[in-house]
Amino acid sequence: MNPIVIRKANTDDIPALISLWRELHDLHSTYSPIWMAIPDPTKPVTDMFTKFLETQEHGLFVAEAHGIVAGFISISVLQRPEAFACQRYGYVYDLSVTEPMRRRGIGTALFDEACRWFASNGISRVELSYALANPSATKFWQVAGFQPYLQRCFRYLDES
Repeated sequence: MNPIVIRKANTDDIPALISLWRELHDLHSTYSPIWMAIPDPTKPVTDMFTKFLETQEHGLFVAEAHGIVAGFISISVLQRPEAFACQRYGYVYDLSVTEPMRRRGIGTALFDEACRWFASNGISRVELSYALANPSATKFWQVAGFQPYLQRCFRYLDES
C-alpha cells in the first residue's frame, strides 16, 4: 500500500491542479451560479497556480496517492492595516481532494502541512471561507476547529 505523500507543488503538477480546481468549482457551481467558471479557465487558473508557486507569501501543496495528485491546498499570508492588533494572518484559498479519494485523511494531511507552513512563517491565526451549501466543507472545517466570526453576503444590482 502506497502512503499519502504531502509535498510542495511544482510546475509539473499544474495540469493535475487544474483538473482538481475544475472538479471543485463544478461541485460549487451546483450550489450557486456565482461559482461557474468561464468556458475555458485553463489560462487564468494556470496563472493563478504559477503565482502561488513563484511568490513567498503563497504556499501550494499537493497530496500524492499511488503516484497521482489526489488533492491540493492553496494558502497565503495576508496583511491587515496597521490599525489592527493582528495584522498578519494565514488564509486558505482552496482545499480540494478528488471525489474518489475523499474521507481518507488527505484533506486533514494537507491542512496539517499548511499549518506547519503558516507556523514557520510566524502566523498564529488562520482564516478561510467555504460555501455554506457544502455540507462536507462545513463539517470538515468545524472539526478542524474553525469558528465563524463574519458573514459574507452579496446582492446583485439591478441593471435597469
